[in-house]
Amino acid sequence: RKAYMKHVDKIYKQSEISWFTPVELFKPWYAHGIAEAIMRTANLSVPLKIYEIGGGSGTCAKGVMDYIMLNAPERVYNNMTYISVEIQSLTGRDTERNCWTSF
Repeated sequence: RKAYMKHVDKIYKQSEISWFTPVELFKPWYAHGIAEAIMRTANLSVPLKIYEIGGGSGTCAKGVMDYIMLNAPERVYNNMTYISVEIQSLTGRDTERNCWTSF
C-alpha cells in the first residue's frame, strides 16, 4: 500500500489534473489487461469491433490497440475497428491526437 500511495502521489505532483482514472495511473498495464480480456473472449475469426464510452484523452484506446498490435494475429489488428464515443469535442481531438501519433 505504501508503494502504491507513493506512486499515486508522484503522478499527481507531476500534473495539474485533480483526478485520474486507473487507466491513467497504471498505463499501459491497465489497458493491456483490458485488451487481454477482449482477446480471450472475442471471436477473433470475425473483424473485431471495440466501443469505448468516454474515451477521454485516448490512453486506454492507445494501450488496447498497442497490445492487440503486438499480441494478436496481424489480420486481427489490421481489420479491427475502435470507436471512442466522447461528448466533449476538445477531449475528442485529444483522443485522436494521442491515439494516432504512434501509428
